Amino acid sequence: CIDYFGRNHDLRKLLLCYLDRGKIYTQNYHNYDKAAIWLKKAEELLDKVNDLRLSYQTYETLSALNYYTKNEDLYLEYSYKMLSRAEQSGINTIKIYAWNHLVVVYTARNELDSVRKYSNRSMSILNHMLPKSRATALCNLGSVYLNNHQLDSADVYFQRAYDEYPLSF
Repeated sequence: CIDYFGRNHDLRKLLLCYLDRGKIYTQNYHNYDKAAIWLKKAEELLDKVNDLRLSYQTYETLSALNYYTKNEDLYLEYSYKMLSRAEQSGINTIKIYAWNHLVVVYTARNELDSVRKYSNRSMSILNHMLPKSRATALCNLGSVYLNNHQLDSADVYFQRAYDEYPLSF
């Protein structure tokens, strides 16, 4: 696919191929060096493709890659790029996921004011989402607190998520 879309100058589909290849190396093989190569190729095409959703997805994947490799500075940088694209899109679901990424990094840094800031932003628009998406977002916030051993806060989010829409996980 990469050769085909490269030869035919279909940059949007080529970017998707790079992005998918980077995701596969990140999530399935845990080969972060190869993932970085493909994701940087995707990032290089973003200006030529000019697609907010693809920008968001690329920065989200680069953010995740840097989270896995424990590079907090790059994780934070890509989280803010992701947030910028999410806010430009106006899509509440991806704004919440972008804010939750920032909640995770600031939790790891033990910067509680920033945790509260982005957590509150997430909570402020939850009512504009479908119940299933709302429950997933609440579970994500609960997981952040659970991983940080803040069991009381985690329980509040998990219970609220369950009340919204019981999910199998």
